[in-house]
Amino acid sequence: MRAVLVPSIIILKADLNGDVLMDIDNSRANPGAVAASANPADEEPQEHKAENTAKAHAKAPRQEGKDIFAALDNRYVFLAIFLVIIAIAVFMRVGMLKYQGLFEPDGFYFYTAVENAVAHHFIVQDYSPLSGFPWHNVRGEEPGTTWFSTAGYFILRYFGFSILQVMRLMPVLFGVLEVIAIYFAARYLLNSKGFGLLAALFLAVSSGNIARTAALVYRGDSFISLFAIVAIIFMLAALNEERKKREYTYAALSAIVLSLGIIVWSGSPYVVATYLLAVVLLLAYSFVAGNEKLMRKSFVLTIALGFAFLLEHAYVYAHLAYGGITLSGIGFVGLYVPLLFGAALFTIYYKKIVSRLSTPASRLALFAILAVLVVIVVDATMGSAFDGIIGGGGFSVPTNVLNNPNASKSSVINTAVGITTQELQRPSFAFLFGSFNVQLFLAPLGLLIFLFLGMKLGKAYEHKIKGIRIAMSAAFIVLLAYFFVTAYLQAGAIRWNSLVSLPIALFAAYAVYAIYRLTKGVMITSAKLLAVTVALFDVLVIYFAITQVSPALNTHSFNVIVLSAVIVNLILAYVIVEGLIGVAKKRLDLNKVYIGFIVALLIFNIYMAGYQSYTATQADGINPLFLQAMAWMKNNTPSNATVITLWPDGSVVEAWAQRQSYMDSVAGENSTRIYYFNSFLFNTSNDPQYFYSIGKPDYLVARSYWFDELGGIAQEGLVKNATQYGIDLLSNVSITHVNSSSTLYSFSSTYGAGAKMLITLLPNTTEKAAAYVSLSKSMPFYEISRVLFYNSANYNYTLFASQASNTLNYTLMISYSGRNITGAEILGPKLLSSNIFKFLIMCDYNACTWDNSRASLRLVYANSDTRIFRIIYNSTAASS
Repeated sequence: MRAVLVPSIIILKADLNGDVLMDIDNSRANPGAVAASANPADEEPQEHKAENTAKAHAKAPRQEGKDIFAALDNRYVFLAIFLVIIAIAVFMRVGMLKYQGLFEPDGFYFYTAVENAVAHHFIVQDYSPLSGFPWHNVRGEEPGTTWFSTAGYFILRYFGFSILQVMRLMPVLFGVLEVIAIYFAARYLLNSKGFGLLAALFLAVSSGNIARTAALVYRGDSFISLFAIVAIIFMLAALNEERKKREYTYAALSAIVLSLGIIVWSGSPYVVATYLLAVVLLLAYSFVAGNEKLMRKSFVLTIALGFAFLLEHAYVYAHLAYGGITLSGIGFVGLYVPLLFGAALFTIYYKKIVSRLSTPASRLALFAILAVLVVIVVDATMGSAFDGIIGGGGFSVPTNVLNNPNASKSSVINTAVGITTQELQRPSFAFLFGSFNVQLFLAPLGLLIFLFLGMKLGKAYEHKIKGIRIAMSAAFIVLLAYFFVTAYLQAGAIRWNSLVSLPIALFAAYAVYAIYRLTKGVMITSAKLLAVTVALFDVLVIYFAITQVSPALNTHSFNVIVLSAVIVNLILAYVIVEGLIGVAKKRLDLNKVYIGFIVALLIFNIYMAGYQSYTATQADGINPLFLQAMAWMKNNTPSNATVITLWPDGSVVEAWAQRQSYMDSVAGENSTRIYYFNSFLFNTSNDPQYFYSIGKPDYLVARSYWFDELGGIAQEGLVKNATQYGIDLLSNVSITHVNSSSTLYSFSSTYGAGAKMLITLLPNTTEKAAAYVSLSKSMPFYEISRVLFYNSANYNYTLFASQASNTLNYTLMISYSGRNITGAEILGPKLLSSNIFKFLIMCDYNACTWDNSRASLRLVYANSDTRIFRIIYNSTAASS
């Protein structure tokens, strides 16, 4: 009986029964594979078959001792381990359920969208009645993101689930489905249940994947990876299938799943780019290697790619998707037409071309020349579309625009907003390691192992290039394209860490599994080699324990983390002991040492991912106080009230307060609106003309969290000399009672190089207060211009201005509650007189210095995070 791996429960059952998988590249190269075809016309040229397979296997390490993966032949053991991996995946993704609401503003926006859809008989609306005024903003995101929870709530409401509960858990479901899917994808690369389970485990504990599939994280890239990996699985199934009817069916299914991406998320073009690159690489490999069968299958997939494009436009025509995104228009056509023409040409005239270009080198040269010509023509005829594709479709920030004097103001504004959006920044090494842990190093190692040693593990053809043997297979080419595209995007912006997490987990698992197989039964008896091996492992163990594991013992916030750190240290100790015993016996089982070290790495990856998941906090300063303020607004303001606030906070206003916000993080992320509001916040004038120009909003929501975002707000408003509006936090307060008539307070700067601040107070603070600053230990103290005391209990303040001459033009703000100082900051010269500071500090329940004849503000609600002002215009002042 022969079985073909496809992503379904039926095939999972067949897989449990141990049926054999097929691969068109190695069905004859693998001793255990079933014959690919009885048709002589499908046979590959003898020169392109795997060379000396038996000899290659004879050179492989001896398979001695018990195989730790042998137990997987028992279907119940396999199923139990798979369920444990699923349980780990769920556990890693539910750490934030302790918080209210959703993870970030985008999720709150979609909560409003789902509520709106439910209110309209479960039909997703094109506009949100709470997004934007005086007119409503278009939905701003593909409908699939809203459909998932709308459909889920339609079913789960009968079991007592609310819309919010469905949305909080929906990403976890998709994360689990991705873990299951990666197992099937892995089986096409290597026919091993153990390898498949390792790939699933690595994805289950990938912090990069958890970043978008954890509970509360609700956004388009929480869902798109599932469609990407399923489309790839069907693509691999088509390549693996010998019966043409099923091959065409799988190719069509891959196209259908691929096309659905345009409905799910506006970032879906990366899936199309992956498929496109995979087809190009398959065509290149099959042509150069002289694999006619793979060439024909690649042509079928090329046609499937065109079918997906047609389906996308059918969805747009049916108003199921917006369209207009990268690789859904002229940019795709410009790349696809030459690809389709070339694939057809190579397939139809394959034998004639190969007979004239008899060597792989000559065929490679022809393909390279044609590829370069296509790129030149496309870039010349559709340069902007091509640049958009190369640039990630707008999902990375071209920072060079800011320094371009010829750039338009709109492009500068858009770039400024992009720069302040954290997810669009380029990733640092610390971010990458935090996202992928040891998988970051194992994945490229897995790629290299497959290329140079893959033929020893099966599922690969072997080729010689100038004497160097390399392995290649259709599955590897497809998955390599997946890795290349997502890694390229990850290099441009941190937001892509979830997408690249799948190929990273797969190739990292391959490295772990391959090294286990290659070292199995290998005994080191050479004294010099033994000493070098043990020393290398000991250095790795000690470095790993000191820099990564031991620090975890110092945390007390998560007991499982501490326990895991202890276990890892014990395993690492075992590795060292095993090596020393090997030296003493002059015989070392390399596999045992490797297993110990790799188990330690896996546990370390697990507990680090768990620690990050359970200590993560909500983004953009979302906290219970903010949500409490929005609940107050919902219950105490007119239902048709309009609100002005920062664009990320606008989504929370819409969802939690259910009030209409001028801007939000999805449909209302309008760069021009953001620019004008942020410029208004830094204006030192009390002129309310801005409020009139945008439609006279009823309420202003201001948050103390804005102080943490001052730099970004200033950048979005293109504020000149933004440092003059800065704020420097002070810490380490110490108190000295100089005498009975004065007290000396000393602070140190968080950011300044040894800066110190001294404040002298008389017993009655309404009479005298003076502040002095020194920018370094070697510099004298200078008096600063103003001292502001802010009562965080009742939001009142007292401002002292120095009468001395030659003072530094800064303000020291002291926050206190009762008799205790709760914080201190140094304010830039202009911050005190700006609108943002007036809204956050100087407008209280008693008075507001912003008042004037045209409009005034009245504080109606305040807590330590959020202030809500009623905006009173001259036409309504009398009635209020």
